[in-house]
Amino acid sequence: MRLAYMDETGISQHERFVVVTAVMFHGDHWPAVRNGLAELADHCVPPDKREGFVFHATEIHNGGKIFDRESYSFELRREILKSLLHIPADNGMLIAFGWIDKRSYLDRPDFPTAPKDRALAFHSIAFSEALVGVERIMRERCPDECVQVVVENNAEHRKLLKEVYRFLSSEESTELLSPDTADWLPLRHIIDTPNFVDKTESSPLQLADATAFALKRYIGREPYGEEYFQPLHGALTMVPRMELVEPGPL
Repeated sequence: MRLAYMDETGISQHERFVVVTAVMFHGDHWPAVRNGLAELADHCVPPDKREGFVFHATEIHNGGKIFDRESYSFELRREILKSLLHIPADNGMLIAFGWIDKRSYLDRPDFPTAPKDRALAFHSIAFSEALVGVERIMRERCPDECVQVVVENNAEHRKLLKEVYRFLSSEESTELLSPDTADWLPLRHIIDTPNFVDKTESSPLQLADATAFALKRYIGREPYGEEYFQPLHGALTMVPRMELVEPGPL
């Protein structure tokens, strides 16, 4: 049994790119993943702040309650984040992802206009691509296995993402989606419906959070995006097609 832990970034109104990543590994390796995260936390987080602690890439990069700027220089915070981003490749994990440029959808007459509805639509499209990426990895590398998907809990989006999974698991999906995507549909290796949990309940979601953060910065050509992208190379099964992206804000 394989496990795929998924998280997203970029759905807020002012951001241009939405990225959903899935960090995948064999279920037998779960203790090593948990221990690796715990060891990194023990190394860089004071004991009095360890209870209930989870890594959040945005907080590490920008500074925050745990990684405050006075105690942790920007250089140190970057090194901590890169150590976190090295965990997938160093432990033989694979990363699937889906991403969209919101610019491509904003002028479509059939696209939602309300910010909340747009956020749902953007998330569901990138989530669909990431699920197809997981299915592709399973067919190409683990054809005799199945995978359970675990998703960062988002109460407002949970119902729609479950519907996305049900659609991609149906024969109808091969008729309505593009030929490139339909080659990997319907989903056959992803079992059951996605399991939605909080980061405090599932430590590998912290890796999905970090990889989504790094990929969004890389795709958007944001500062330090290339630096954060480099540790992921050994785990990525494909890379974003950057030639399709015009630099600039939303």
